[in-house]
Amino acid sequence: MRDRRLLIVAVALALVFAVTWLWRAAGDGVTDRVEVGAGASTTVDGVIYRLESLRTSDRVTSGAADQIVATRGATLVLATVTYDATAATTPVYCNFELVAGDANWDPEMGWTPPEGEAAFCDSGSTGSVSALFEVPQGFLSRVQGVGITNPDGALPLLLGRPG
Repeated sequence: MRDRRLLIVAVALALVFAVTWLWRAAGDGVTDRVEVGAGASTTVDGVIYRLESLRTSDRVTSGAADQIVATRGATLVLATVTYDATAATTPVYCNFELVAGDANWDPEMGWTPPEGEAAFCDSGSTGSVSALFEVPQGFLSRVQGVGITNPDGALPLLLGRPG
């Protein structure tokens, strides 16, 4: 009888663990975002952001004068975002991702914008930053815009279509 009760408790605990794990895992990979209309701006941690443009290309020149060429079946998307960090009271991080529904892409590592353009924001300043993304061509029509990666709060999505 004791073995039977122990088995029932073990199965019940396993069931509770499994249901809890499935419930938590169901939300993974899907980020709730606050949509910011095309051409509109949003403020995150005292920094004002606005999507200036999303341009597509098969090749882009890096700040090191290197040519970055899209891999077969992909397209390069260059995002330009203006920012105003003059009122920021904390360090400013301009971390972006390109968003297409539940899919998103981080900027290309190693790419630096041409001289005169920036790849990061400076606290206490205003300007524009650029990020380069490589996107499978099948997702290009579903791109919604540029998401601001902000671990301290809301995750705004600056709406815009690549062109």
